[in-house]
Amino acid sequence: VISDKPDTTVPKLSRTVPNRNGSIDFKNPELILSFDEAIANKEIKNAIQLSDTSKNKIIFSLNFIDDATMSIKPEIDLKPEKNYELKLDLNYFSDAAGNKVDSTFILKFQTITGVEFTGISGKVTTTKSNVVVVMQDLTDLKKFFIALPDKTSAYSFDRMNSGNYSMWIYSD
Repeated sequence: VISDKPDTTVPKLSRTVPNRNGSIDFKNPELILSFDEAIANKEIKNAIQLSDTSKNKIIFSLNFIDDATMSIKPEIDLKPEKNYELKLDLNYFSDAAGNKVDSTFILKFQTITGVEFTGISGKVTTTKSNVVVVMQDLTDLKKFFIALPDKTSAYSFDRMNSGNYSMWIYSD
């Protein structure tokens, strides 16, 4: 349905990753913000603050996934098991008609502890060259991890979710 009435609806933040009071990995963290409509992306970075609970500002990069979704990535890894806060001055977030809301959105979240992960390491004994070690998730066959043994034939899988895996090795 097309309307000739002017757009007076302000853009609304419809989804965040993580959710409010949710958790995020401290290694290579990424926050996703999705609005219900396209927003103008000029000078938006100035309207965003990322900080820890001591109000230490964290430098981040900002990228638009599409016209309504943005990705915020801290330029450094965060600290495990810490609380963080993302502040948005929504007065800078306007749609194509210039609609905006004069308020501040605050997303509080924490980082995981790191004990959520498991790993395995070992040494391959073979005369074959170009060996590849594969850990296959038995509950999701599309999910697998690959390790290339080093010069001493040692391999390591780190930061894997706990679960049931099958390990296999091949020479490429």
